[in-house]
Amino acid sequence: MLLAVAVSCLLGFAGTSPTTKTYQNALIQSDAPDPGCFYDRTTEKFYCAHTCNGEGALCTNSQGNFPIYESSDLSSFEYVGVAQPPDTDGWAKDRFWAPELHPSPTGEGYVLFHTAGNADGNLCLGVSTAVNATGPYVPSNEPLLCNSDEENPTVGLIDSTLFVDDDGQPYLVYKVDGNSNGTPSNINIVALSTNATYVAEKDVSSHVTLITNDPDSWEGPCTEGPWIYDDHSKSGYLFLFYSGSMYNNVGYSVGVARSKSLFEGWEKSPDNPILHVGGEDSGFSGPGHCSVIDNELTDGEELAMFYHAHTGYREPTVDTERNMLLDFVRINEEGWPEMVNGGTPSEDVQEIL
Repeated sequence: MLLAVAVSCLLGFAGTSPTTKTYQNALIQSDAPDPGCFYDRTTEKFYCAHTCNGEGALCTNSQGNFPIYESSDLSSFEYVGVAQPPDTDGWAKDRFWAPELHPSPTGEGYVLFHTAGNADGNLCLGVSTAVNATGPYVPSNEPLLCNSDEENPTVGLIDSTLFVDDDGQPYLVYKVDGNSNGTPSNINIVALSTNATYVAEKDVSSHVTLITNDPDSWEGPCTEGPWIYDDHSKSGYLFLFYSGSMYNNVGYSVGVARSKSLFEGWEKSPDNPILHVGGEDSGFSGPGHCSVIDNELTDGEELAMFYHAHTGYREPTVDTERNMLLDFVRINEEGWPEMVNGGTPSEDVQEIL
C-alpha cells in the first residue's frame, strides 16, 4: 500500500510543482458547439453556454435551449441546466445558435445573446435577461436585431457578442451571414442601450463593418464568431478574434485582427490563422468560435481561449460532434496574440496558465 501511494504521488507530480493546476481537452466531451464563456466575479466561477440542445441544426426548445456548464478550476465543467427552460415564450422559433452569457453592463443581473429563426424563417439576433448566471433567462418580446438591408434582404444575422468600451458604452458585434447567399460575410458593430437589451439603429446597412472575409485566403467565404478583447492598457490594442472557413471543414480556424480604435483601422494578423488543425492524426479538427477572457485563477498574463472542435479528422469535411476545448493565448513582442501551445488544439495534459 505504501509503495502504491508513493508511485501515485510520483506520477501525479512528475514535471510539475505540487501547486500546478492542469487540464486536458476536451473539457466538455459531448456536442457543445459555439461555446460562449465568462468568469463571474460574484460566484467566482466560469460559465459556458453552447448552441442548441443536441437536436441538430434546426433544433427547437422542446428540451430547453442553451445548456450551461460551470467550473471553479478550469479542469472540469459540470452541467447545471439550460438557460431557457422548455417552451419559453418569445419571438424565436428554431435554430437556437451561438449563445453568449455576460454580466449586464449596469452591474445588475446577466444578459444572454443568441441567434434564432423567427416566425418568418429569418435568422435574427436575440437577447434575454436573468437575475442569476445560470438563469432562467427571459427573452425579449421582439428580436434584438433582424436584417433590414434592402440590397441584401435574404441574408441573416448570426453570432452576436457584447463589447463594453472603457466609457461604459455597450456595443453589439455580429456577423452578416453572407456565405449563405454568396455575399460577403461582414463583422459589424452597432451601439446598444445602457443595459444592452435594445438597438436603436435598426438599419443594418448603416452599421460599421470592422472586417470582412477574404475569399482568396484561408477564410474562404466566411468570417464569423467575433469576440473583442480589450488590451488597450497593456499592448495599446483591441483584439478581434474570429473564425474563418466553414464550420464543417477540417480547415475551420481562428484568426485575429487588431486596432487602436474600435471603429476603424482593423488589420489582420500576418500569422493567421493562429489556431488551426494539426496533421491527419489530430484528435480534433476544425477549431473555432472562441471566447477569450482573462484567467482569474492565476496571476499570469495569458488569456484563456474556449472554443469548439470536431472530434477526429476527415478531409475535407467532418460531421462528428464538436467538443468544448481550452487553450491559452499570449501577446507576443510584436503586439499580436499567439497560441501558447503552438497553434493546434492540445490533447495531452496542459498547465493552467
